[in-house]
Amino acid sequence: MGGSMSVNDDLPWIGAEVDMLRRRIESGAPVLGVCLGSQLIAKAAGGIVEPGPVFEIGFHEIDVAPEGGADPVSAVLPRRFTALQWHGEFFHDVPGAVTLARSAPYPMQAFRIARAYGFLFHLEATLHSVAAMSRAFPQDLRRGGLESERLLDQARQALPRIHEHARACLHALIAEIAK
Repeated sequence: MGGSMSVNDDLPWIGAEVDMLRRRIESGAPVLGVCLGSQLIAKAAGGIVEPGPVFEIGFHEIDVAPEGGADPVSAVLPRRFTALQWHGEFFHDVPGAVTLARSAPYPMQAFRIARAYGFLFHLEATLHSVAAMSRAFPQDLRRGGLESERLLDQARQALPRIHEHARACLHALIAEIAK
């Protein structure tokens, strides 16, 4: 899931996590990584994770890529949908990755490598988690030009539909894993 650290930070657990993910990808085991988790998968696959062109925070539109329309998990999403973004880093040049979704500033918002899926965006967010992140990371809100109440108002409006997308994706992922 998410986290305030970078996959490039010199933290003792990151190397072990990347190694474990590399083994899971190579074995064809199913994996789902969200935000930081997607960046860890990208790094494990040999991709580049670095600061993005913009600090992306708040509710933004994402487009399912043409290849994503053929993937059993991302194909359940509308061609354009809104999701919570809360990241300053992104991934690219991920060997073997199929781009499933993209946005204006980020050409790869979701990808699949074998049976490993990475989503840079948050479909799992709740009003409680958005409020908790707003309290824990007020510097992120300032950096993104947002106020907590404005973000929470956006969450109240967007989350019911986002949760529909989350349920559809999870059902599709579970069906895919069961194969």
